[in-house]
Amino acid sequence: KNLMGNGIINKQAYSIIGEMLVYESILKKNRTAKWTGGYFGTYDIETRDSGYEVKSTLKKYESTISVSSHYQLEKKKSLELHFCRFEKSEQGYSINMLVENLINLGYDRTVLENQLDKLGAEKGASLRNDKYKLLEWRMYTVDDNFPRITMDSFKNGGLPSGITKITYTVDLEGLKYRIGE
Repeated sequence: KNLMGNGIINKQAYSIIGEMLVYESILKKNRTAKWTGGYFGTYDIETRDSGYEVKSTLKKYESTISVSSHYQLEKKKSLELHFCRFEKSEQGYSINMLVENLINLGYDRTVLENQLDKLGAEKGASLRNDKYKLLEWRMYTVDDNFPRITMDSFKNGGLPSGITKITYTVDLEGLKYRIGE
C-alpha cells in the first residue's frame, strides 16, 4: 500500500469523534461544509472560504499537536485549528451517536458510512460504541503568528532537494485561542 501511495488509516475513536463534533458544529452554521474524513483532504473540514483542521488528544496536561505534512497548515484560505481534549467516559460521545446527529442534520447516511469505512470505523466495529467526554475544545486562528512550517518557510518556496515530507510538533501553550462551541 505504501508503494502504491494508498493511505493507511489507523484512527482512534476519539480522533474521529473530534472531527465529527467539529463538523457538526460547523454544519449547523454552514450547510455547504464538507467533512473530508477518509478522503485524505488537506483539511479535515472545508467550506468555500475556510479550512478547518482538527486535532484530538487524550493527554490531560499536554497541548502539543503533530502536523503530518507541510501542506496541513498551509493557509490558502481562512484556516482554523480545533484542538479537542477527551477522556474515556460513559457520559461521552460515541461515533454511532454522532452518526445519528449528522444524519438528522441532512448528511447522507451512505456517504457517511463510506467515510467511516475508510477511517477503519466500519458499521458494527466496537470502536463505534466507545464513548469519550469532551474536556476542552480550543479554536486557534492559523495566521502569520501561528507556529507552522509551510512551503514559504524554505528558500525558493519549496522543500530542499531530497526532502519529500515534513512532520513536526507544535506546542499550543501560550497561543491565543477561543473556546469551542
